[in-house]
Amino acid sequence: MPGSGNGYLAQVLGEAAVGAGRTMTFLNERYRRIARRRSERRAIVAAGTSIQHVRATLSRSLRLDPGDEVDHHGSGDGEQKSQPGRVGGMGLA
Repeated sequence: MPGSGNGYLAQVLGEAAVGAGRTMTFLNERYRRIARRRSERRAIVAAGTSIQHVRATLSRSLRLDPGDEVDHHGSGDGEQKSQPGRVGGMGLA
């Protein structure tokens, strides 16, 4: 749908995707595979989306303090265990 989303972010992700298309990485393989089957434009969007997912994953993993515990056996949503003195276990106190 045209006009939805952040145009500046789309431009930066598009440039990063084209750059990644020139390297020997997972993103290069994804870009070339989609460009071969569909179109270069769709490949740029797909690779940009992959870049955004990687950034979000890294951001989430880096936000955890080394001393924080992650509940791997609880509800399965990766929520931090609540700790006394912390607002919601997020370290905002």
